[in-house]
Amino acid sequence: MNRIKLKSIILFLSFCLFIGLFPGNALAETAQVSVDIHPQEIHQGEVFTINLTFTSSSNPIGTINALIAYDDGLIEFQSGGSNTVQISGGTGMITDTGSLSTKEMIYSLKFIAKKTGTASFAVTESEVIALDTGTLLGNPEKSISITIRPDGHEDVDKTIKVYINGKVFYVFKQPTDVKLPEGFETAAVTLQGEEITGAKNPSTGLMLLYVADENLQEGWYIYEPSTDMLYPYITINVDQVFTLIPIDINTGGYHPTNIEINGILIPVLKPDDFRGFYLVKASNEQGDTGYYFYDEREDTIQRVWLEEAQSENREVILTITALAVICLILLLLITLLAYSFRPKRKRRKH
Repeated sequence: MNRIKLKSIILFLSFCLFIGLFPGNALAETAQVSVDIHPQEIHQGEVFTINLTFTSSSNPIGTINALIAYDDGLIEFQSGGSNTVQISGGTGMITDTGSLSTKEMIYSLKFIAKKTGTASFAVTESEVIALDTGTLLGNPEKSISITIRPDGHEDVDKTIKVYINGKVFYVFKQPTDVKLPEGFETAAVTLQGEEITGAKNPSTGLMLLYVADENLQEGWYIYEPSTDMLYPYITINVDQVFTLIPIDINTGGYHPTNIEINGILIPVLKPDDFRGFYLVKASNEQGDTGYYFYDEREDTIQRVWLEEAQSENREVILTITALAVICLILLLLITLLAYSFRPKRKRRKH
């Protein structure tokens, strides 16, 4: 009996010693990983976010190494995770370090739903190491299924899907509860062989369609029937309403760029010698289309002829060149004058 008690005590002490020497292996894992999706309902063609959250209920996180797998036939990685995340072609990895105050590390990854179906996403392997002790906090794994529904717009047959420069847009066939821009009236428009409702300005002939972009942000877009192109409808009110049109030229002394006007990016030309004015293309209320200087600070525009814009840049370049030549001549003259007034040495008589 005493021997049995002695063996029990020895086993108990051995177990306590084992826990003390190997706490990370003997105790339950304190690191966890969770995966959530936003939005919850995803349709084909939509961009959605997968959030990975690694947490530790005990020690601060020192390092995370994890492997990711996903169904690249149905979803495609877009961006996120900075340089700590490398994802491509259905697999990926996370390599990151924490700090003394880090007990939670979150990675937001953006994907696009390519096709309908059920896509898989998983953290297949991971290793979370404590910062202060260097012990293993856990090897959490997590897998989820992502249901991708058919395109929500086409299901209700209210829109026509169009692709412009590789981006998807949804054109509403019959816009409802949408206010027409000032000066426009309802008009029939033929798009992809189907007659839909748009808006037309009788004075300018400008045609608008009501559109949702790939992020489902809705608004009026300029429609160019000859090219089947769509452009955001952006206006500037300076005594009269000017409608901005994407710049369609290349001219000397300028280079293309994009600027944000009324919260929307539009292509413009920026002078090489930039002084606060961009070259834009616009149409006034009478339908006259031309080129203007746009003052970003004052949000105003001023008509300019291309010859003037080009000559202005040429004048600036000539002025700078002339000033440089004058400075060079003055420097040369000052050097010569300084040399001429230098005291002459007297020759010694022998």
